[in-house]
Amino acid sequence: RLCILIEAFIPCLSRSIAAVDFLLMLRSPVEVVVSLCCAEKIDAASAVHLWIGSVLRSERVSRFYPRRIFTYTQLLESPEAVLESCCSLWGLNQSDFSSEEARSFIRPSLHRQKLNLIRQSFLRDHPSLAAPLQLAEDIYRLFGDPDEIDTVQLDQLNRRWLQMLGSN
Repeated sequence: RLCILIEAFIPCLSRSIAAVDFLLMLRSPVEVVVSLCCAEKIDAASAVHLWIGSVLRSERVSRFYPRRIFTYTQLLESPEAVLESCCSLWGLNQSDFSSEEARSFIRPSLHRQKLNLIRQSFLRDHPSLAAPLQLAEDIYRLFGDPDEIDTVQLDQLNRRWLQMLGSN
């Protein structure tokens, strides 16, 4: 949600004495969509559009700043690696932090909406959302290796997104 607000503040932050950098945490689109539908009572189409729009916007806004991009799965499976990458971004020494401390706030049991359990039923219930969900999953896949973000492909997917919006 901050991606919508932060864009207006970036010029002010960039001119301040504080450094501006970004951590983008991405979760599987279908997991987010189902979660939004349950928790916020948002319709499925709006939830898919919200995921695509906010992820593409966040990536574009942060593209020219120091940043780290992670998936929720990476955080759950390897919190130490996420901490190490953040320390690297901020010029900190990871040895100053305890791996146990890093792991202590990670609770995999809170990961309720699991991709492998919900994708099929979601598409069965919302067949008209197959194309937008596929686009969202294509975007998500590009973030699988945060060190190799292909901005050309992201720009192509953004154009595909805008075309999809234009045809609705």
